[in-house]
Amino acid sequence: MPYYPNTPDLLLAAREALLERLAPRLPEDCRLDALVIANILAIAAREAKAGEAPCRAALARLRALYDNAAGEEGADDDAARLVALTRRLAADIRERAFDADPGRFEAMRSHLVETTIAALRVNNPRYLEVEGLA
Repeated sequence: MPYYPNTPDLLLAAREALLERLAPRLPEDCRLDALVIANILAIAAREAKAGEAPCRAALARLRALYDNAAGEEGADDDAARLVALTRRLAADIRERAFDADPGRFEAMRSHLVETTIAALRVNNPRYLEVEGLA
């Protein structure tokens, strides 16, 4: 069966070519730019590999926290719903809306931890490894 590279594979191949073949030939003052671009390609590859799963998981946690998402008015797709509920969560945290209910407070805290870990899996997975969270 023939192999057809997917988006993450293509991004990682571009990163490899940049780092191994192009960056060494660049003038010294351009190498930092090449390293930044290589890092961006790695992040994009991890993001493409993760797909919609982190967004769906975060949305599910927020919907559970808000009893199946009252407050998503005007949101016509999952990304917009996630933004709406995240804004609501931020406002509620500022207003200390979770402080009186230990169960809701823990659900909010758990959501924030899981969201941060999901972001680190894409943006800086080495941090998770160093901290023993991978």
